[in-house]
Amino acid sequence: MAAVSFVTILVLTFAFGYLNGRTSAGSILATVVASRALKPTVGLILIILCLAIGPFAFGMAVTGSISVDLVQWYAVTSPVMIAALAGAVGWIGLASALRIPCSSTQAFIGSLVGAVWAGFGAQAIIADGVRFFCPPYSASSQAT
Repeated sequence: MAAVSFVTILVLTFAFGYLNGRTSAGSILATVVASRALKPTVGLILIILCLAIGPFAFGMAVTGSISVDLVQWYAVTSPVMIAALAGAVGWIGLASALRIPCSSTQAFIGSLVGAVWAGFGAQAIIADGVRFFCPPYSASSQAT
């Protein structure tokens, strides 16, 4: 069972990474090509290198914050991660098919919070973390 969970998480992570790159890299590439700062091929190679090397060179502080400050540690289980990744991949895929702009980070955070809530209840969600990562939503809920 552990091997199946691992493979499922791995496949969903690759799908999420592909969709994240598909939605983000285009806007980065468009900027450098439209300004004629780089040729399209050079710009694409540079983007691929930066996306591959970036986490190793600059660290993964955002990932660490999401994993520590958003939900309780005991709620991060294989089924929760599978549900969160499946939800994020599904939403990004649907939004892309319908040509609706979306944020991969917000899709993952929303899916993670939803999966934790469904699996462990609201007590497993750190409210201050949600307010930090989603300030527009928390500000509107505090006004009422």
